[in-house]
Amino acid sequence: MKALIKFLIVATFAVVIFFPQNQIGLVLYWSLFGVLGLLVVAFYFSSYWVSTDDVKAVRSGPVGFSLFVGKLPVITEDDLIRGRLVIDRTNLVLYQRTDGKERTKGHHCKEVWSLSVDALASIGTGAVLPARKGLILYLEDGGEVKFACRAAIKRKQDIIKALGWDDAPELSPGFGATVDVEGSATQRKSFSEALSAGSGDSSVSEDAPADAAPSTQAERNEKGSGKR
Repeated sequence: MKALIKFLIVATFAVVIFFPQNQIGLVLYWSLFGVLGLLVVAFYFSSYWVSTDDVKAVRSGPVGFSLFVGKLPVITEDDLIRGRLVIDRTNLVLYQRTDGKERTKGHHCKEVWSLSVDALASIGTGAVLPARKGLILYLEDGGEVKFACRAAIKRKQDIIKALGWDDAPELSPGFGATVDVEGSATQRKSFSEALSAGSGDSSVSEDAPADAAPSTQAERNEKGSGKR
């Protein structure tokens, strides 16, 4: 099906480019642009769309609340992972459309990502890309998972209800800002503090040799007069 749509897109585009308006008629010529737009939409759906029925066929449990989303990848150069996000009180699971040999009768999608609700600190909505808005999951470890989906903004309360919450938990101040690497970052001195501490500790220690450089001008004068 997808291969046929791709062929029709190329063929329609070729007619628009290589055949002038006076040969195929003005009405037909401009109608081809509408046909081309419909073919592009059809190609999108045949490549990415996952319906609720598709999920029900592969999911063991019930399908309650769900949204069609585009998950932002870990590597920013990659494309969005588009599919249907199913949300319940236990897990959040993303199902992606299968293609080629993976696509068999009754198995039109597969699970590609999941998250336990226990690992979820809160949720929010807002900008996830420069020109796109969607759903933001705030994790207990300070990380974030983002989904491009405008419908999530309008249905935020439905998402909260599906998770079994009365309201989205408030995040503590500075959430996700502290990074713990080999100990707590708050227990370490900053670079400026360490530099100040090092410059302040300039006195000669008790274990220093007797002929160590005097620390004051008076000591240097006294030592110089004793040598005469």
